[in-house]
Amino acid sequence: MITSLYHYKRWKWGMDGLSRNIAPHPISMGARTMLQALKYYHQDSITPAAFMELMSRYNTLMYSGVNPYDPLWRPNAHEYYSKWEPNQTVQHPKPSEISHDFHSMYCSLVVEGVVGLTPRDDDKIELQPMALEWKYFLLDHLRYRDHDLTIVWDQPDGEVRYAGIPEGFSLYIDGKVAFTRDQLGHLLYDPATGAVTALNGPVPE
Repeated sequence: MITSLYHYKRWKWGMDGLSRNIAPHPISMGARTMLQALKYYHQDSITPAAFMELMSRYNTLMYSGVNPYDPLWRPNAHEYYSKWEPNQTVQHPKPSEISHDFHSMYCSLVVEGVVGLTPRDDDKIELQPMALEWKYFLLDHLRYRDHDLTIVWDQPDGEVRYAGIPEGFSLYIDGKVAFTRDQLGHLLYDPATGAVTALNGPVPE
């Protein structure tokens, strides 16, 4: 089952006839289907912007304005609401105790979708980020095929957002820069030769 923030805010313990579940899995399945269509099918109905819009709504549901400095704060990723909660000070139910983790493929959607790492059977590294409208992002310490990857996008605009990392689209392997490009794009990097190939248009320079 899945509900909405509106539903959650109006739900009371006496309203047993209404669902009080927020199950991220249905959203994840929809996002995964969109991502597969974008990466493996020739179509123009589903766009990266549509995928990112769904992820934005997913994030809003998972982080619904709770104070991140609250020591009891946690993502809204859970299967039900628990009536019993330590330190509960409000009438509204709080997330169940299993909400301490990200489940239902959320992290996979960020890694493979937003940032764009596409798992492969060979040693090449394929990146196809969907966050084409974002000005910056950074995914650090991502373990992939016995290496630590850092994938960074800092839109070249004269404002360096990450100390020690140049502006542009960069891949680091075990702390060493593999490449930096001025634009985001669908790229394939070959560690054996250092070659960077654009898979959907001219990006490498």
